[in-house]
Amino acid sequence: MTGERIPNEREERRVIEVGLLGSVTVTVDGAPVALSGTLEKALLARLSLSPGQVVSRGRLIDDLWGENPPGNAIGSLQSLVYRLRKALGPAASSICRTDHGYKLDVPEDWVDAARFSLLSDSSRPAQGSGESSRATVLRQALELWRGPALAGLDSVPFVLPRRTALEAARLCALEERFEADLAAGAGAELVAELEGLVTEHPFDEKLWGHLMLAHYRSGSQAAALRCYERVRVLLSDELGLPPSPVLAALERAILTQEPSLLTGEATAGRSPRREMVGHPPTPGSWSRSSPPIWRGERGCGAMRRRRWSRPSSAMTSC
Repeated sequence: MTGERIPNEREERRVIEVGLLGSVTVTVDGAPVALSGTLEKALLARLSLSPGQVVSRGRLIDDLWGENPPGNAIGSLQSLVYRLRKALGPAASSICRTDHGYKLDVPEDWVDAARFSLLSDSSRPAQGSGESSRATVLRQALELWRGPALAGLDSVPFVLPRRTALEAARLCALEERFEADLAAGAGAELVAELEGLVTEHPFDEKLWGHLMLAHYRSGSQAAALRCYERVRVLLSDELGLPPSPVLAALERAILTQEPSLLTGEATAGRSPRREMVGHPPTPGSWSRSSPPIWRGERGCGAMRRRRWSRPSSAMTSC
């Protein structure tokens, strides 16, 4: 029989919450569920990356086993689904089978990675209308992270590219949070966190620019200029490149002690053209290429536009 499964009137929907932004975790009605096998966790994670969407059997086999699938790959996948359903107990029916594959039938905000994306999206309309509120929303999104995404599943073929994408989205949200903090007038309180981030991401000039401005606002013009020299030497030695024009413009503004650098207003509303001819750059003006994140798109905006849609699909059983 074909058609969407209709729950029994007596059946109570269980609340499943899946964590991907760290080790893979799952709770049912608030109670932790133990998943013993790596492939069980990987299957749940792969379905959770597209909550409410059907993932084909072929895609699941490729993502879980790569170039070395088991002899009876379909049978192995069915066995894996059975074990995952058994572990989920009363929430087993949330793993649904369709004509073409399987899906995790839960609302998108029951998965932390989707919730992170939704919160990050919700901060964007607030840009320019209340930077402290925007920073608060971005902090809420970033607090969902418990460690490296999909931790403990490095041997599974799909994990490393997905982790790279998720980590790039996290860095993008971090950069936007610093932009909002600086636009709201922050400075010294950001220095320690930014110092750690430029160590982790040494070629990210946007982070270096934020650090320069934070040092300057903390009252240390010398520290801000030393930051510029650090990144200038790094880029020259490692890449054979000079700092970007935007970063160089910020250094000139710090050298001349441009008054607007001390105000939040100086970090919003200026055009890239003005910055290129010597005006203090705005956080939003930094250009930064990011790896493909969702459906071949690029950059922070593309990460934000991730669609957690639910295509309709004929159901054969759940």
